[in-house]
Amino acid sequence: ARARREQRRAAAAGAAAGARRRRSAMGKAVLYFDGGARPNPGPGGCGAVLIDPADDSLLLELNHEMGVCTNNEAEYEGLLMGLTEAAARDVDELHVRGDSQLVINQVLGVWRCKQPHLQRLLDRAHALLRRFAHWSMEHVPRAYNSHADDLAAKAIEGVRVHRAALPGRAPARR
Repeated sequence: ARARREQRRAAAAGAAAGARRRRSAMGKAVLYFDGGARPNPGPGGCGAVLIDPADDSLLLELNHEMGVCTNNEAEYEGLLMGLTEAAARDVDELHVRGDSQLVINQVLGVWRCKQPHLQRLLDRAHALLRRFAHWSMEHVPRAYNSHADDLAAKAIEGVRVHRAALPGRAPARR
């Protein structure tokens, strides 16, 4: 219960900090991210999925093959890739969901980051999150993150995916 309260407090603080910046509202999106390495450490990949919450339509799905890395590095890279793409699309309000308790809790400030190489990734995530007027983040069970997980698995196998909804056309539904 205490951890949940701290997560909510950290998310509210992040949203308030982003709200202080003046931006024109360009839309809302939900970002799912995942990453993995097989074995750990080993060949890794990450995936990100951007969804329009108004109708649950797919805005973007992409993945990236990473080479040798740890599972935690791959998870962070999935988050960073998704945040970068959401910012490039002028998303104003972003809700982030992932199944990595480590990444979610470190970004929200519930857990300390003790590894210098992960601290650099965490700092990049915080810098990207400042680009959004409002943001929130939550941990979801792996079953609710299967699309991003599938993309990460494909990246590990060397299969590249990058699909985006075309302007003026209805996005593909997933």
